[in-house]
Amino acid sequence: MSNFKSLLLISVSAAIIFGALPVFADANNTYINGSLGRQFFDSDRLLKNEQLISIGLEHRYSNGWGAEIFWMDSSPSGRNNAAGSDLTQYGIDGLYYFNSDENNKQGSANQPYGALGLGYADFKNSVRFDKGAQLRAGLGLRVTLNEHWSVKGDLRLIYSNEASAIDNTFTVGLSYALNKQNKKVLPVPSDNDNDGLIDDYDSCPNTSVGVEVDSTGCALDTDGDGVPNYADNCPATPAARAVDVNGCKFALISKVEVTLKVNFARNSNVIMEEHNPEIEKVANFLKKHPEVTTVIEGHTSSRGADDYNIELSKARAEAIKTVLIERFVIDAGRISTLGYGEARPIATNDTEAGRLANRRVVAVIETEVSE
Repeated sequence: MSNFKSLLLISVSAAIIFGALPVFADANNTYINGSLGRQFFDSDRLLKNEQLISIGLEHRYSNGWGAEIFWMDSSPSGRNNAAGSDLTQYGIDGLYYFNSDENNKQGSANQPYGALGLGYADFKNSVRFDKGAQLRAGLGLRVTLNEHWSVKGDLRLIYSNEASAIDNTFTVGLSYALNKQNKKVLPVPSDNDNDGLIDDYDSCPNTSVGVEVDSTGCALDTDGDGVPNYADNCPATPAARAVDVNGCKFALISKVEVTLKVNFARNSNVIMEEHNPEIEKVANFLKKHPEVTTVIEGHTSSRGADDYNIELSKARAEAIKTVLIERFVIDAGRISTLGYGEARPIATNDTEAGRLANRRVVAVIETEVSE
């Protein structure tokens, strides 16, 4: 591309873009950009990386679009005994600000953008003059400071057609807006019930003031019984337990019982060692339920006279009572005894096994408990 064609293309582009400014007069702003930076040259140029100064005039359109005419100047030194240059670069870039929208033409306080444009470079030194068109692409960020001032950082990749070289520039500077910038102010999240959780994330946005809430914004229910802490008179109810409106468990009435069964040898009221665990079981039940009383019933087989069997059955019941009182310290007033003799057999008296089953002491002790 000839130098004349390059200049002509840049001039035409600038005329088209900036000539259209009045069309967008209700949604535009113009910036004067001043930056300092550094240019990193392609190794084929035999130039050392050098600081640069940049001045630009930028205009913003609707929907985040903009354009900037720029001028840059630097004086890079030569490498490997090559001559240095006085370098002037100018051109025009199209810009697109990514986070702009129809409702806020100039976006938020932090505005990243992309750039694509055309430039022209003029290298001058004591040996020769090099000129050439450039294709420019890059990324940048504008940070709004107040109604007029912002900071702008920019990184560009520059391709020079005539020299087939790729250079880079990095610049940072200040930018002044001729019109006031509409710095985007984010809406303050609302917290209708003042529980510390914004309404967008609050599952219970109308919690009463002062009520302690959980991570979802609902009244805290520590024991998980469905009654929130502020209304729970029993805040430590066991898990999965049914409760009333005050958070307290219902009184659950249940019937508990224990059965005593001890067999005896013929004509004997001596307790065999193997039946001690059975008696201990009854003792533990009576200790656990101190309000319970019990009647211990003694029985015999049909062998022997009726009067004798009555007394023997009573003696067997008394033997169990004595063990409960003396060994397990059960109050005597809670235990009574009866002797039924042979009147209530549970098995036949025609066999030895049946008669053994009938020679017994039994008690069924039951009570109702509430939980």
